[in-house]
Amino acid sequence: MSIRLLPILLLLAACGGAEEHAAHKALIAGNTAFDHGEWTTADSLYNSTSPTGWLLFNSAHARVRAGDLSGAIERATEAEALLDSAMWRSRARCDKGTAYLSMAAEADSLSAKTKAEIDGIRTSKDIATLLTNVVLRDSLQRQRLSYEALVDSTLREGTEALRNALRADPRNEDARHNLMLGMQWIAARPKPDADKNDPSKKKQEQPQLTEKAKAILARADELVEKYRFADALQVLKQGLQQDPTLGQKKEYMDKLEVVTNVLGTP
Repeated sequence: MSIRLLPILLLLAACGGAEEHAAHKALIAGNTAFDHGEWTTADSLYNSTSPTGWLLFNSAHARVRAGDLSGAIERATEAEALLDSAMWRSRARCDKGTAYLSMAAEADSLSAKTKAEIDGIRTSKDIATLLTNVVLRDSLQRQRLSYEALVDSTLREGTEALRNALRADPRNEDARHNLMLGMQWIAARPKPDADKNDPSKKKQEQPQLTEKAKAILARADELVEKYRFADALQVLKQGLQQDPTLGQKKEYMDKLEVVTNVLGTP
């Protein structure tokens, strides 16, 4: 997917007080570093004095180039609040939305990579290896689902920011272009099973894992990575008595039960 970023703003500050001169100096120095591809240095220079909308705007661009998308979103949001014209607020919102779409693209790539890892897991005649692979597949699948959720959430955030950019300035063609790409991507995303939206067929939703349950699950995962399957199972069984939300991990526990039985672990 092609994501277009606006060129860095080249602004010359007018004569003013000490703060204006400091901002002007930081802007010129930051732009020079940016033009030489020194993104981290440029960002540091843009943030070396009291923030202005222009400095924050350029800082967002430097962070995008440096690969810091979360930081770019933060700076673009701050710039939006300080910029004094609808046109530049629209551009800051466009930058934010574009950074979100870039985050979605990264998460989508990681999801595809994880799927390839899952597909690459082969069966084995060795029981221990086979069962280890079953647990590994389960762990990778959970990771892939988290990436897929991130794709969906960043697409929502990105398209909303781009809509807001167009509300501020309907002439912003970059926002219009990227919004179209984001909406097309959302439309192409896999849809949930229709039965899930049918009240007559919808299963009762399980409660979300509590923080305590997540900690217990993380402890069990650590034990599995050390091939201590029986200990991991025991942690989960004891955890289930303390926190019923772990009941949604019954399939995981069943797999560990099979592992311990086959290996003859007490």
